[in-house]
Amino acid sequence: LPHLAHELTPKRAIVTYLQPPADVAAAWATSPCYLDLGGASDLYLVPPLHGHGLKLGAGAHSRPAEPDEPRRLRADEPESLLAHLRPYIRELDRYRVLETRVCWTCDSPDERFRCGVRDDGVVYAAACSGQMFKFGAVMGHRLAEAATGAIDGTALARWALGEWPRAM
Repeated sequence: LPHLAHELTPKRAIVTYLQPPADVAAAWATSPCYLDLGGASDLYLVPPLHGHGLKLGAGAHSRPAEPDEPRRLRADEPESLLAHLRPYIRELDRYRVLETRVCWTCDSPDERFRCGVRDDGVVYAAACSGQMFKFGAVMGHRLAEAATGAIDGTALARWALGEWPRAM
């Protein structure tokens, strides 16, 4: 999407999946998502789902980077991410790290989505600013509407920016 390159910043982040101790696993399995625990960490937690562990990420741990760079973790990254969580979870050392991985997001200056339909008919969504996990289903629905001609690219772009008419 070269036409968006001037306003999008690719960011590299890491997420860690944890296995909670047995005595608190059931509580975590029924807990809500925590989207921001406060402070400068921009910390989020997603409860264990479908065989995946407790997911941890911190916006403060992401950085601008080139998406073509290797997806390798530095040796210090898993523990540096856990350091953001330590003030909030008692006995964090009892949690087992299942996996830590590199992931990518894309930010826009105003943290709003950029969507549309290119002249060649390609329907796109970008600049989720790490929020697609919350909006993926509705975004997919709107992208499908654009792909099938139910809405045009201008309407899709305005909707993604929060400027759509209520009747849409």
